[in-house]
Amino acid sequence: MLDGQSMTCEVDASLNMRVAGALGREPAMCVSPDLPISRVYGELLQSVDLLPVVEDDATLVGVIGRRDIDGVSRLDGHHTVATVMRPARWLAVREDDPLERVAKLMSRHRVRHLPVVDALGRLVSIVDDTRLLRAFAR
Repeated sequence: MLDGQSMTCEVDASLNMRVAGALGREPAMCVSPDLPISRVYGELLQSVDLLPVVEDDATLVGVIGRRDIDGVSRLDGHHTVATVMRPARWLAVREDDPLERVAKLMSRHRVRHLPVVDALGRLVSIVDDTRLLRAFAR
């Protein structure tokens, strides 16, 4: 998580034309729904454009991106990630999903990153457009 805790990913390399074949090996950065917007504001503007929002057990509950915090004052102490995040149910993909589904979701929702969850809805990793293209090129 952004507060110092990181998550690791184990990916089955045999799933090459599935989401798992396009995943990186580095931990996925994520945030808690209770985190103040001011804590994630700089991270979203400087290094990533979408962060998964997870509960303590790594269950994905939403995503927060630059568009979600537009118009929200980063100095306003009343806004937490939970107040502006998008629910994850329409943006999450599973490790065994076909890459075509990922490409369609990215295009439809105009995002460059999607959270990847396991069968229990826990965050495993993030798939991005660069890795997706590399997987298609293989």
